[in-house]
Amino acid sequence: MLETINNMMLELYASMAQAELEKKEKRQREGIEAKKLRGEWDDYGRPSVMKQETFDENFQSVVSGETTPTQLRKNLGMTHSTFYRYRKTFYEKYPELSNSAN
Repeated sequence: MLETINNMMLELYASMAQAELEKKEKRQREGIEAKKLRGEWDDYGRPSVMKQETFDENFQSVVSGETTPTQLRKNLGMTHSTFYRYRKTFYEKYPELSNSAN
């Protein structure tokens, strides 16, 4: 008898937790949609280190051989992974330059 009551209580708590989770997700979706409708969604999240165009201008010195990728990365104050993510975007934008430098 006691075990049956415990199981019912556990199921009650589980269903209440599930309902809370669904409400939270619904509110979150509504908030995201409202932000998109107001045009504020592009500003959401962590800000970029720099604009891709600024990186592209600086990266031209690597392509031309004036500096090394490591020197440029340090001068720009970027982490290794951020630098190479920007570099990947650069080469996707300018595939003809990918053979010039790495």
